Amino acid sequence: MTPEQLRMGRAALKMTTREFAAEVGLSHTAIANFERGDESVMSVATAKRLEAWFRGRRVFFGPQHGVCLDSDVFASERWYSTALFKMLDEAGIHPSSSDLIAAGRRAESSNPVLPGKNAG
Repeated sequence: MTPEQLRMGRAALKMTTREFAAEVGLSHTAIANFERGDESVMSVATAKRLEAWFRGRRVFFGPQHGVCLDSDVFASERWYSTALFKMLDEAGIHPSSSDLIAAGRRAESSNPVLPGKNAG
């Protein structure tokens, strides 16, 4: 979950930072600092707990800064990613994070319009 996603998710639920912080048991200062980009104020475990809290309220986070309400439109992307990683693992291929980032950039630059999307 990115700071932008937290801010958008909270706003979608029409909650102030103080209301949200009280609901999830964190300080409003930590929430405000995270939303401003200070990711050091939140552990991975806390971020995962907040993502689960949002999912329970039908707010879903996707790649980059994506947020959607009511239905998890990112579920198929996660399924494909999981399937791809499983195939790579079964083939004994273990790319580094930098390899994956570079491959993603190559894919974006070679195919700026995703299949099934209208280019116009």
